[in-house]
Amino acid sequence: MGAGRGNAKLILVGEHWVLDGARALAIGLPSLAVDVELTLDPTVAGVQVDSPAPEQALLGAAAMATLALAQVGVATGAQVRVDSQVPLRRGLGSSAALAVALVRAADAAVGRPAAGVEEVGLRAKDLEDLIHGRSSGLDPAAAATGSNRTADGPGSGGVLFCSGRVERRLGPVHANLRKFCWLLMDLGQGQPTREAIAIASARRAAMDPARRQALADATSAAADQAADGLETGDFAKLASALRSAAVALEPLGVVNASMERCIAQALAHGALAAKQTGAGLGGVILALCPDQAVAAQVAAACTDTSDHWTVPLSLAPMNHEENHVAL
Repeated sequence: MGAGRGNAKLILVGEHWVLDGARALAIGLPSLAVDVELTLDPTVAGVQVDSPAPEQALLGAAAMATLALAQVGVATGAQVRVDSQVPLRRGLGSSAALAVALVRAADAAVGRPAAGVEEVGLRAKDLEDLIHGRSSGLDPAAAATGSNRTADGPGSGGVLFCSGRVERRLGPVHANLRKFCWLLMDLGQGQPTREAIAIASARRAAMDPARRQALADATSAAADQAADGLETGDFAKLASALRSAAVALEPLGVVNASMERCIAQALAHGALAAKQTGAGLGGVILALCPDQAVAAQVAAACTDTSDHWTVPLSLAPMNHEENHVAL
């Protein structure tokens, strides 16, 4: 048996525009994770998945597990148990977290050494493509981070990503930002990520080329600015970057009416910036708040939300001893 874990992710800057070659910034969210146990079993046909997820999600998980096993040269049957804390269709990377966990569990099941985060992210992208079609690779790159122990040493919570690869892993969040927090407001299940990608891709394709390039460039600049704000403790720079990222998403048709209301309510009640995180068409709104009191005030005002989470900017590592465990 082998076990693996992947965590949720938050895209701070770069949704959809990353597919146009723009730079993007995402962080791992280790407080929400997917754990997988994978047992090779030649007596079963294909892959059997044990999970409370809906039937369609189980079919996707079985396909992903089959590919994860093929990556390590296994063609026999297997039983897979999935325990996920990442809600589906919220923009938090449930598919990417599962893909990362499956890659790590497959390695462990055959006794391979734990792969580094870069390799895990690349292999997990192939699994995620089975669910979403063309993906940038940003989600699995972020879902593979945030752990306290990996083959590469201490995990990093943030990645600057461009053109299919991690350009840079961020250093620690500056101490000046310790009192600030992310507020995640759940609007309920959105549409499948594949649908949001198709809508945004069609909007980008129909744009005047000069405007399209200007928006992609603005997104890249916002990603750099946000990363610098996190590392230097410049909250004004971080907030400005998130607001710029939100503006660049507006022409893509993936911010629906409930998302617009939540963003407006958040800004009116003290959030420094608010935007979608992930593909859009519902899911989670991310707000940057100066402290926990403001976060509570914003959450109370955003009446469309069904749930919310408050996460410190300086993310704690996973409360999990290993990312890759041979059992």
